Amino acid sequence: MIIERIKRPIENNLSITKQSTPIIYFGNYKKANSCTISLNPSDREFLDNNGNILSGNKERLCSRKKLGKEDSDILTDSEASIVEKYCNNYFKINPYKIWFNKYDYLIKKFGYSYYNDSCVALDLIQWATTPFWNGLNDNTRLKLLEKDLPVLEYLLEKNFEIIFLNGGTVVSNLNRYLNGISLNEIPASFVNIKKI
Repeated sequence: MIIERIKRPIENNLSITKQSTPIIYFGNYKKANSCTISLNPSDREFLDNNGNILSGNKERLCSRKKLGKEDSDILTDSEASIVEKYCNNYFKINPYKIWFNKYDYLIKKFGYSYYNDSCVALDLIQWATTPFWNGLNDNTRLKLLEKDLPVLEYLLEKNFEIIFLNGGTVVSNLNRYLNGISLNEIPASFVNIKKI
């Protein structure tokens, strides 16, 4: 399922970041015994502040540009494996620390970290979008959820020790769309999260 998901072309009219590839997960899924779930990847995973594709030592993930592919192209199995390798090694390459370090600070309170492979970051939607999630219309959000939630459901078949959910939108969508998932809340209000 993972390779087949990665191979999909970018569909028109869904605000998917041009020349991106799906981010199945951030970090080593096989080694991780916990996960975080957020909405969807930032387009900053692929783009600089001017909207150009990251390359060289600024690169975080494998873009379609790096693979020499158009947005409408289906990736080969070999190309999809390269994309997955970048996802696996994300925290060893050039992670988007502005985003991930604040969550790493929280999950370290529970004994996990992105940086030692004990936690992997998952998203409801595997595509980065431009604009960000809050700038998408409801119809686009619904289409993205319908296409990508089955992949998240598959990834959640792993028996994680703990799952950290990032925000009310994630919680409500998991409750609404993933029927086989039962959530047990562990209040984290005692954790003092500092701004980074």
